[in-house]
Amino acid sequence: MMGADFDGHKEKSLNTLKRAMENGEVDEKVIPLLDIINKTRSFFTTSSCSGRISLSHVPLKGKKKDHKFVAKWHRKVKVEEVAEKIGEVLESKAFPNSVLWLKFESFILHIGCRDLEAAEKLINLCIRLGFKRSGAFRITPFPFVEVIATDYVAVPVGINNRIGVSDNYIRFVVEILNGRMEENDRKLRRFTEAFENELASDFD
Repeated sequence: MMGADFDGHKEKSLNTLKRAMENGEVDEKVIPLLDIINKTRSFFTTSSCSGRISLSHVPLKGKKKDHKFVAKWHRKVKVEEVAEKIGEVLESKAFPNSVLWLKFESFILHIGCRDLEAAEKLINLCIRLGFKRSGAFRITPFPFVEVIATDYVAVPVGINNRIGVSDNYIRFVVEILNGRMEENDRKLRRFTEAFENELASDFD
């Protein structure tokens, strides 16, 4: 029964992914890895992100889930484009009583596994590569594993539609975020190579 549930969920997820790719909703950097994972017999992907630098608003009394993205980049960014976007957002005065955050978040994958053995192999691979926050977040009707690197940076750059930092500070933060993105890309390549060499031997 577990196998039937797995195969049915996999088919639906791959159809959803295909539509998302056709609509340009999947960042291109992660697509080669998704192809490798989804061609295997024992794994498939649901949600994914190759890592991003972003600007988002969070209400002063809100929670993380209340955030609203105003810009996302799945690559290194230029100081000028970040500063310009911050200026546009604050000048619009569209987000009163909120904080504007500039963030870096590392790559994340949610992977369905055919059985506990497959999930254990995947988790062991993640731990060996240093992705220690990775682990199973659901067991039934079959295991799901979250693969995630640990890098995360978030700094407030505006509040109540007012800029809260200098141009030099934005330049300083962007340099840090771009460094994190470079490291994130190396980790993504390492995971791709390790998965392909060690877990992708059961291609359909």
